[in-house]
Amino acid sequence: MEHIQNPKLFIKKIIDSLTPKGRFIIEVPNVDDPLLSVYNIEEFMKFYWYPYHLYYYSKQTLNNIMAQFEEINYKIKLRQRYGLINHLRWFIKGKPGTYNKKIYLLDNIYIFCLNNILNVSDTLIIHGEKNEINE
Repeated sequence: MEHIQNPKLFIKKIIDSLTPKGRFIIEVPNVDDPLLSVYNIEEFMKFYWYPYHLYYYSKQTLNNIMAQFEEINYKIKLRQRYGLINHLRWFIKGKPGTYNKKIYLLDNIYIFCLNNILNVSDTLIIHGEKNEINE
């Protein structure tokens, strides 16, 4: 959706294409990525502010868009795709890794802290469902 010129029209077309109780999922980068909003890593800022992204979204900006559509129920969830090793690489080398290696126990704790304590993530996911038609 960050590449779409008219996000509101895009959402409307998705909703119109759904049957009642039909569902959709949209995933976008989060402007409240911890490498920006918590750690303020300059090299990541240069990497993140990609010129082909027309829009950047936070949980609040997505809520502002989605709340305009009364015909759906939706939830916006935080999802942290990159873990501790990726973030440490940004700290140490100032660039992304070529792979996303996981340290499962540490990553689970780290991601829990990012999402549930600091309320940040690198990705936002919208889960939506079209309301039933009441006649």
